[in-house]
Amino acid sequence: MSIIKKIQGYEDQIVSYSGITLDDRFFFYYVSKKISADMEEHSGFQAGILRYDVLTDNSEFFSYSPSRYFESYIPGKTSIHSAELHWEQTQATFIIYKFACVEMSSSEVYRLNFTDSIANSSITSRLWGLEMYSLNDQYLILAIPELDPFSDKDNHGFEEYLLIDIVNQVSYSIPRSLGQNDSILNFSDLQVITFDEIDYLILHTGRMTLPEKQELWTRKGKLMQSSSAYQSRLVLPLEEFIQTVKERCNIKESYIIDQCDHSSAYVNTLVHAPWVYVYKTNCINHTSELVQYHIPTQSKRSIPFIRTFDRIILKGEELVGILKNSSQKIEQMYDLAQGTELFTGLSDQVIKWVNKDMIIIQCFSKDTGLRHLQIYDSSTQVLVYEIVGTVPNFHYMESRDLVLIFP
Repeated sequence: MSIIKKIQGYEDQIVSYSGITLDDRFFFYYVSKKISADMEEHSGFQAGILRYDVLTDNSEFFSYSPSRYFESYIPGKTSIHSAELHWEQTQATFIIYKFACVEMSSSEVYRLNFTDSIANSSITSRLWGLEMYSLNDQYLILAIPELDPFSDKDNHGFEEYLLIDIVNQVSYSIPRSLGQNDSILNFSDLQVITFDEIDYLILHTGRMTLPEKQELWTRKGKLMQSSSAYQSRLVLPLEEFIQTVKERCNIKESYIIDQCDHSSAYVNTLVHAPWVYVYKTNCINHTSELVQYHIPTQSKRSIPFIRTFDRIILKGEELVGILKNSSQKIEQMYDLAQGTELFTGLSDQVIKWVNKDMIIIQCFSKDTGLRHLQIYDSSTQVLVYEIVGTVPNFHYMESRDLVLIFP
């Protein structure tokens, strides 16, 4: 069984791994403000960055300013980007900051100006819906919302996407779609992975969620418009994506590794370099399919299933399927290769992570209003650890076989 270590001092705060580790020693975490009912909507949600030293068991916290509202959904290589929005009547200034993990210091790196003459006040402006995604320490993507709430533009709520170069202080407009039949590029599930010292970008198209597409299929079936229903998954070298945007060219359709038309929908996508796993369901017969894409050889294979799982997750280097059985009020975990059941829990238990030794589960108690974080032995399915709190969370360090618990 892995070593379990509890980090005190962040009760009632959400602590989550940023994705950045330095020298396999320093691990960096996002830390939210204390969760409370009276949190101000536009005062900012994130409190700062926590650095944990796994060798000395010491931690250091860097606090954001009170007005820091935005934080990049994914980190850079060694830096984390955050931002503030400052108002002067209808004029807004979006200020981006870079937190350097090596130096544990923050500095302003870029500014953009916006005008919103549509909103009744700065509080109701749709600019609070700006989204930021770091590609590395130099480049990030900014999604700019459609400001008109009554707009009938087919843009999924976003007016423009910008590629921002914070080193050269310049920005570029990103193509809105891919090919003639595909929907808008979607950066909400963007991922950057590294294999053989090359960074790859994983892109999605379309913002239609699985429940939305299933509900639309139920109502319209074959009458659905293909243009809005098409979805794709792409894998391309990050440097090529950057150059394509700079040269104002369209992204090549040859980078598409899989597509869904109006009759199918994506469930989730997993990455375990050099593999990309795309899992999708068929809206007609409720079967499903797992597409495995190998980045070095650009080869793929498809595995069909006669049922649809709610999601797939990784168990080490293996894949398992999670199926919630509402009628029996249970959640089950299956070995996808063998088709055997590995674990059965109650329906309010959500399986968050699993390996050959343990299963980590989160569940919510309606009686107390608190959340339970539970660790089970994989082989015996016996509960070996439990902690209760407002927002308990965990991070598993594979290289150290260590589970950090944030109560």
